[in-house]
Amino acid sequence: MVDCKQQKGGWECGYIVLQHMFDFVNLYQNQFPDEMWHDTREATDNEIDVLLMTLMPKFFRELGISLD
Repeated sequence: MVDCKQQKGGWECGYIVLQHMFDFVNLYQNQFPDEMWHDTREATDNEIDVLLMTLMPKFFRELGISLD
């Protein structure tokens, strides 16, 4: 199994999957599978908040939904 972030709670896992997908596409894609994740610490609430504030506006713009 790949060493990766895992959450003890039940609701955070979707955000962690989203973060890994984003990281794979933007950071690791060209080095995969030679470069793997080895960050096993839990994501903080702040990291999850930053992920949402970064990705959700882009997601809604792609769907044509205004956030104003």
